[in-house]
Amino acid sequence: GTRLGTWRSGPAVDYLGCVSGSHTGPGPLVGRKRRWLNQRIADQSHLSASLGNMPSFVDLPHRFTELYAMVSSGAADSADEATNSGAAEPTDDPAICLITGRVLAAGHKPAGNHNPGECTLHARSLGSGVGVFFLVQKCVVLLIRDRHAAYYPSIYVDSYGEEDAGLRRGKPLFLSTQRFAELQALYTSHRIAAEVAKVRSNADRVIRENYY
Repeated sequence: GTRLGTWRSGPAVDYLGCVSGSHTGPGPLVGRKRRWLNQRIADQSHLSASLGNMPSFVDLPHRFTELYAMVSSGAADSADEATNSGAAEPTDDPAICLITGRVLAAGHKPAGNHNPGECTLHARSLGSGVGVFFLVQKCVVLLIRDRHAAYYPSIYVDSYGEEDAGLRRGKPLFLSTQRFAELQALYTSHRIAAEVAKVRSNADRVIRENYY
């Protein structure tokens, strides 16, 4: 299937923050927009079952603004369409599965709903309950092992190698090939579960079980 990094022929999109480095929040990822986006980032979950080795991560664009634009683009009236069709409410926290390329609504659940989130369910669908996601709005990696989750350092950094969690500083960000390779090595060596446990044991506050 088509990988994220090779998707270059879609509709024209604004190159966000290309001059100032500022980033505009992504639009709602619902309805036609989510279907349109997922048609172009093909689900490769079948690879984990068909290949003897662990599948490689999807390709990501070098510039964070390109990735941001991909997720932000789509049907301008997607929110209205979701409202009219009774679809889920918009989410401002899209997540990209680095294993399959699937775009999901991270942490979005109706009030009072304590069922597992989309990322948790997607990780379970891969067969092991292990998931590695990139939270676009937060600009941070999310690791999942069954019902537990933990944040992990971003794979996008500025020219000084510094992260911008939450996109508060608004500086241009670029894919760190070293961090990306280290993250993939963590996954292929089956160390995600141990990393999630370590992060959670050392944190003052942890992500609620099944939240994502």
